[in-house]
Amino acid sequence: LKLELLQVTGSFKARGATNRLLALDARDIAHGIVTASGGNHGIATARAGFMAQVPATIFLPSNASLEKIEKLRAWKADVRIVG
Repeated sequence: LKLELLQVTGSFKARGATNRLLALDARDIAHGIVTASGGNHGIATARAGFMAQVPATIFLPSNASLEKIEKLRAWKADVRIVG
């Protein structure tokens, strides 16, 4: 049994986002990383960017919860609300 809720971001998505970021070469991440997610993937991507000192831009739907927005901003993500 894996207790994914004990991950720093609260889900298993942190491993995937971090592994993907680490697989990129310098020219691919020169302008930062971007994703669209109103959920855990966005938080995982923001954390991965923060840890790697790579700017992360996260696009969220207009109905995103304030809790998610605050978590993204805590990881220093550039949060963009769309839709």
